[in-house]
Amino acid sequence: MAKPHASAGTSIASLPPKRVLRCRDLSFDGVAYDGVLTIQVGAPELNAVPSFLLWVTGIGCLLLVEVFIRIGCRNEARVDTADFIRQHRRLPLNAEGVWTHYLLPIMLLYLPLFLALITLTGMVSISTNVLLWITAVCVPVAFVLFRLQYRRLFFRWRKTVLPPERIDALLRELAEQYDWTIDHMDRDFFVAHTHPAWWNATWGEQIFVAHDRGGIWINSINDLGKRSSIVSFGYTRRNIRRVTEAIAAQEKDTHSFTDVSPIP
Repeated sequence: MAKPHASAGTSIASLPPKRVLRCRDLSFDGVAYDGVLTIQVGAPELNAVPSFLLWVTGIGCLLLVEVFIRIGCRNEARVDTADFIRQHRRLPLNAEGVWTHYLLPIMLLYLPLFLALITLTGMVSISTNVLLWITAVCVPVAFVLFRLQYRRLFFRWRKTVLPPERIDALLRELAEQYDWTIDHMDRDFFVAHTHPAWWNATWGEQIFVAHDRGGIWINSINDLGKRSSIVSFGYTRRNIRRVTEAIAAQEKDTHSFTDVSPIP
């Protein structure tokens, strides 16, 4: 049986999942191959999968995630926020809030599926080992980020003897001092958001304060009404500190006033 041979000028250009061989004076088993030879590479059954079907599957997975999120958040979207915070010590989220708050871990979980889909469609060629390594990295990182974002929803307790009316007055003063916009304020709950300058590292934060017997529940997270962000660069802690320091200063003034002995 004759062996294939090619001249030194043979060139190969790759176009996954096919290989195009430009050859001259090539023969195999008595059959001459001259010009361009296309060789199919990979499993035929995978290459036969229609591209539109794979894309529909990928989009369907995202829609399925959206359905699960809306089902899981349907109760939290309808609850009284202040009552929920007092009971669970956590900020309730609707579906839009979940997408904003957990967007990065969700995308990290979706990345291996997306790469597998575009590999099956023939757009790129990624080996199984590479896909497994990407999955092994993305899944644990997504889990860690999910836990981190989940913990940020929990409120801190601040015990105080100040009445709710005085605390509300302090919150109004802080909003005016630091240019916060008050989104909601009633006898149970306070919500405001910041207006960062264009050179700031974040898109802005929200401040939440819920009144409870003997104190307040306070939290600050990246603004759910703006772009998703995984880091706050200390701005959320600064907002909480401003509220707690204002309450401590007011308590000190009140204590000093009550300790003053009346003039006989």
